[in-house]
Amino acid sequence: GDEPLAVKGLMQGLAQRCKEGARGRETLATLGPGQHFGETGLLAGVPRTASVTATSPASLLGVSRATFAAALNDIAPTAAGLAR
Repeated sequence: GDEPLAVKGLMQGLAQRCKEGARGRETLATLGPGQHFGETGLLAGVPRTASVTATSPASLLGVSRATFAAALNDIAPTAAGLAR
């Protein structure tokens, strides 16, 4: 898969998360408003493992890799404190 560049949130519309499998294209999930995708690649530092395609007119909100990393660094102390 391609290098992940951003986390994206679906603001409106519908989309399908799919991957190519042994039997062709497999639908993994149907996404709706408020759901997000792309975080796995950014968190794990791995290529994208699936594709997301809008199935209706859709609006997305994207958060770049740099902004996502900065946000995680900002909340790390808070998250560590809550885990104790």
